[in-house]
Amino acid sequence: MRALDVAWKDVSQLVRDWRSAAFLVGAPILFTLLMGVMMGGLGGSSEEDPRLAVGVLNRDGGAAAGGLIALLEKADAVRPVLVDEKDADTLAKQVSDGKLAAAIVIPAGYTAAVFEGNDMPLRFLVDNSSDAGSNAGRAVRGIVFRLQAAVQTAVWSADIAAAQNAFASPCERAAFMETAVQKAVQEWESAPVKLEIRSAASQKPEQSAVPSGFAQSSPGNMVTFALAGLIGAAEIIVWERKSGTLQRLLTTSISRMEILIGHFLAMFLLVFVQVLLLGTFGQLLFGLTYWDAPAAFLIMATAVTVWIAAMGLLIGAIARNAEQIAMFSIVPMLALAGLGGAWMPLEVTGAAFQAVGRLTPTYWAMHGMQNLILRAQGLTGVVLPAAVLFGFAFVFFGIAVWKFQRE
Repeated sequence: MRALDVAWKDVSQLVRDWRSAAFLVGAPILFTLLMGVMMGGLGGSSEEDPRLAVGVLNRDGGAAAGGLIALLEKADAVRPVLVDEKDADTLAKQVSDGKLAAAIVIPAGYTAAVFEGNDMPLRFLVDNSSDAGSNAGRAVRGIVFRLQAAVQTAVWSADIAAAQNAFASPCERAAFMETAVQKAVQEWESAPVKLEIRSAASQKPEQSAVPSGFAQSSPGNMVTFALAGLIGAAEIIVWERKSGTLQRLLTTSISRMEILIGHFLAMFLLVFVQVLLLGTFGQLLFGLTYWDAPAAFLIMATAVTVWIAAMGLLIGAIARNAEQIAMFSIVPMLALAGLGGAWMPLEVTGAAFQAVGRLTPTYWAMHGMQNLILRAQGLTGVVLPAAVLFGFAFVFFGIAVWKFQRE
């Protein structure tokens, strides 16, 4: 209970100036709007297909190959880019350069083989080290599974028809199966369960290789301004130490751990409310889908808040004056926001930059939030990012406790 008294004291001090509190919510909304518009959040070209580009080299030309391409064209996350045979040697390079999220080669004789029940594997070219590549790979494999189901349905239908002497020749059976595959593929258009990945602005099915618009600016500013709140929270701890308040508190029955937990709870409450408000504004103003999976969003909001509160606690335990607070708060804020993809998508940076960025908690905060608003992954998309953020929080909190106990 005494820790709650400390937390209430901190919260009262931090929200005493309503302008500071308004800044922590109003400024990120304003910056989200400005940056989102700059990144194409209020329109952009309606001609551009935002889905992940998947190169398709069709060496078969049969019904099964045509069905695969038709399924790719109807997909929400990927779109087929037909590749000529003369460009076959450049496929791997286009994937590695990011011009294509993935590529698939349909071998000659593919349709005949699968119609006869033989296994003829497709050739996949996927860069699983990139988010776009791994997402495209999963989408394409799911589509191939649909095609296999359609082909199997056609085979079973042909077998039943053959048992009734419906075919006068092998050509008739082949024509029957081609028609059956086409109908099965068409049925996926009106499937009872359909996943839609919606963009921030248009709410059309989308999964862009490079996050843009409000889908980039909203979580980016959410994380950046949550980090900015570290300054005010850390100042309280430093002020207590300099003014002698901390020493007076320690002469009472309250323990150092209770003081530390109280400060942590205050930071947690303020940042958590800030994240929830910004997520709500993002949903209402910019059409983002934070609250479409409320449990997943609350888990990510909690993970982000715990990480930032623990980091603020560590800064307050280390800093000795206002200058050090600024240095220990602003420098990490700028570095983490820049490296972790809060200001610009990591997908537009080089491989080395992306490798470093993935080591930061900011990246995992962005990745988890964008799994919700871009990829509609729900709980499955936030488990790993949240776990990583809780891990960072555990380390920061542990160091803060160690430092505070040694004073």
